[in-house]
Amino acid sequence: MGRFEKDYPEDFRAPLSKGRHISRPYAVEWISMQPDIHKKAGLTCLDCHKGRPFHPGSAKKAERGMEGCIRCHSPDEKIIGHGRKDRQRVRCGTCHAVWGVLDLGRNLMRQDAPDLEEWIFLRVQGSSEIEQILDGWADSAETPPAGVLTMADKISGTMLPGLWFAAFDQRRWEVVLGADKNGRLSVIRPLLDISVSYVDEEGDTVFDSLVPAPEGSGRSSAITRIVYPPSLQVVPVPKPSLWFPYHPHTIGKADYFRTRFVQGFLKAGVISSR
Repeated sequence: MGRFEKDYPEDFRAPLSKGRHISRPYAVEWISMQPDIHKKAGLTCLDCHKGRPFHPGSAKKAERGMEGCIRCHSPDEKIIGHGRKDRQRVRCGTCHAVWGVLDLGRNLMRQDAPDLEEWIFLRVQGSSEIEQILDGWADSAETPPAGVLTMADKISGTMLPGLWFAAFDQRRWEVVLGADKNGRLSVIRPLLDISVSYVDEEGDTVFDSLVPAPEGSGRSSAITRIVYPPSLQVVPVPKPSLWFPYHPHTIGKADYFRTRFVQGFLKAGVISSR
């Protein structure tokens, strides 16, 4: 749909446009990005997501090449990147993903006796409960005593003490490239890049920052980073074990600068299938 969720801090949200509130269909304002070309053409999810090859980890066929895309498309094999050998080295989305979702460092914190004044700049964070509690505090300026602030368990519905807050270290719509487990260049993003903290009623930190997945777990590490708007950086990325290849649903006309960069990799023989 071409929507990118804005960051949570108030300074980044820009909730007003021409003096009017921006629509929040999913509880947070969105940046209007380029929609996926298939969405623009009127296709629905099930037009592509048919059968096991389109579901992660369910078919070896999907791991070998770009059968999913060329089921409907006939690539011109004269174009670099479109030939059979090139498709074994580069995923289609590497050039054709117009933008990507890059959420770095999702931080979840439970506080049993939070200072609500410290969180007012994060009143909008995708949780109606948090927003209502912080709005109520802003109206009264009185912080409820410990034990009064509760949130619903999202599975059982039971009201439990303490509030869960969320924030990100960084949110970007960059396209980041790295090698998948077969050595093909792919769009990648961090998954489970999460830290969890718990502060009790006394203000003591019970635990903080769960340990990330160990190195060598088979997860991908980035080999280059393409930034949009067009600029090019080759830089290491934090926590390489948390980066996974994925297929962005932001497909469109290939990005010229990124495509030329990938063509250089192919011609130089830097990218090779295993």
